[in-house]
Order: sequence, then structure tokens, then C-alpha cells
Amino acid sequence: MNNNVELPYLFPNEHLLSVLARWFDLTGRNDFLMTCKKVSSNLTKLTPSAIWRPVFRDLASHYKETMPLEVILKEHTLLPYYRSFLTLTELELFNDELLKLGPSFKLLPKLQQNLKYAHYWRWCKECAHDDYEEYG
Repeated sequence: MNNNVELPYLFPNEHLLSVLARWFDLTGRNDFLMTCKKVSSNLTKLTPSAIWRPVFRDLASHYKETMPLEVILKEHTLLPYYRSFLTLTELELFNDELLKLGPSFKLLPKLQQNLKYAHYWRWCKECAHDDYEEYG
């Protein structure tokens, strides 16, 4: 992880991985994985199937001075959507390990794996247009 990289400001309710994609776009390079290794070496499986992965820790560390971790979790991860899929054991692990920003902690709720749309990113064309109009 390189804290010398300057990531863009997080838009309201923007996922952490989205800011990584925007940063990559601004670099003008064409190799996502090689370029993004400047930000995190944990770039495997960047699907929406996990609440937390090591890459999220690396990205969140760039905002820790201006945004509490609790806000990042609530507004910039899929925790609000997947919370109901967490078992009591997973929730306890989440509270114990994630809030410490453990180096390799990953939280992938087992129950949400049954959701058809939990395995790839989707977006609404109108929402993307509205975001472009509002944020550029």
C-alpha cells in the first residue's frame, strides 16, 4: 500500500472500489491491476460479493484522517445491504477484527451467496447519468 497516492474524494454513497476505478481512469494508463498495485497489493476478486476485503482496508486508510471508519463502512461499502445476511458469529468477527482493520481480514457472508446478483457489479443508467450531471 502506498499512502503517497492521492485518491479522489469519495462521492456520497460511492463504493470504495468505485473511487479506485475513478483514480485509475484519471491516471490515463491501460493496465488496471498493475497501476492499482500502487494503492493496494490485494486486488484479487473485486466483485460485490464481500462486505470487506483487504483492498478496502488499503483504500479506507487514505481517508482515515477525514472520515471515521464507521462512516466508510456505512456509506461506502455494501455493509448496509448485506448486514441481514450475517450470522451472529460473522457479526461478532466483524466487530472484533474489522474495526481493528486487520491486515488480511475478509468478510464474505455465506448466506448472501444465494443471491443471484451478488456476484457481479450492476448500475442503473439513469443513476449514472444523474451522478455525472451532479458530480462530473
